[in-house]
Amino acid sequence: MQCKLTKSSVSIRAVAKPTTFLTACLVMGEKNPAKLKKQPNDIRNTNKIRAELATKFFTYLCMGFNSMFVAPVVFQVSRSLPGDVTCSC
Repeated sequence: MQCKLTKSSVSIRAVAKPTTFLTACLVMGEKNPAKLKKQPNDIRNTNKIRAELATKFFTYLCMGFNSMFVAPVVFQVSRSLPGDVTCSC
């Protein structure tokens, strides 16, 4: 079974991924997030691993929240609008 990303999931991911990476770097005390991002992937590079793990966790948490709660509400509201409203999905 293949997972299909919707347009809203892609847009949430595009916003959440860099935001959470920068936030994770600031929480860890890293002064230069771009430098951390360019470092090689190595098991001994714990700061990069922690930042990437936090980024993945919170990005997909945002996508799941959007899929489970926000998108159904938007579709219910759009169906209840008067007139001929169509979605260009």
